[in-house]
Amino acid sequence: NWRSLQFHRVRVAMGGDSYGHALAQVVHAQRRLQVLHLEDCHLADNHLPHVLGALSSNHSICHAGLLVLNLSKNQFGDAGLAEITKMVTTSPSMLRALDLSRTAEQAALLRPWGAQALGALCGVLHLCGELRGLDLSRILMTTNRACLGRLCEMLMRIPNLKALWLDGSLYSDEHLVLGLSSCKMLSSCSLLDLRCSRSLPARLARLPVSLD
Repeated sequence: NWRSLQFHRVRVAMGGDSYGHALAQVVHAQRRLQVLHLEDCHLADNHLPHVLGALSSNHSICHAGLLVLNLSKNQFGDAGLAEITKMVTTSPSMLRALDLSRTAEQAALLRPWGAQALGALCGVLHLCGELRGLDLSRILMTTNRACLGRLCEMLMRIPNLKALWLDGSLYSDEHLVLGLSSCKMLSSCSLLDLRCSRSLPARLARLPVSLD
């Protein structure tokens, strides 16, 4: 039983759902897991129900509290986002850091995230009352100024969010700046580190942050 599990650049010759089942078995066997890194593990939409289901159904992990979940640089799309939304909705946790970054690096392998799917996830993240860091940098999504403004508004409702990383994402800097500037809750939120466009004022672009 480990407090931290890290898989990086996993490449396996398993077809269908077998890969997801194998990872789920490893996760479900843990009793004290607090940190789970699954970076660049070729996770697709059909794998996440098994892996996230193992987290939600493991009462020991739910009780102890998963603190860090890293799903960056994978290959899931809207269906995968829906599974993350389902996990957050059905099993609110002590999660402090969620990393969904760098899907833009897999742009040739999947469609951009839809604003509706990402909006659904952002709309429930306030249930993670201990969430301090959210990394959405270098993601690929389809949106416009109005949608981005609504997404920013929902993100600002996460009660203890300290670090929000949106830099390098494949929507225009203009849309991001306008979306953030239209966010009514930006001035009253608890953010200490907001990384996004260089066009934002320096006082918001880079500030020290602690997730302790």
